[in-house]
Amino acid sequence: MARLREEYRSAGNVRFFDQMKKMLMDEPDRPSQAQVATEFGMTENAVKQAFYRFRQRYQTLLREEDRPYRRHARRRRRRIAPSGLVVRA
Repeated sequence: MARLREEYRSAGNVRFFDQMKKMLMDEPDRPSQAQVATEFGMTENAVKQAFYRFRQRYQTLLREEDRPYRRHARRRRRRIAPSGLVVRA
């Protein structure tokens, strides 16, 4: 989340990031898309699209951070079968 925040900060959109982050969290006080649209002078559809892109970018960054751990876990799951072939457990 820190990398994504930094991307929004460098573009001068920290307040918008904060609202997108609140929308991402499933909490009772999270803002609606209509509230965010009003606050930033956008249409609800524009907020919906921005939120979609926000989630996609967040998922991409999570995958990039997780990649080394998954690679390590894959190596640990391999084992040698009696025939000498490498088999994934």
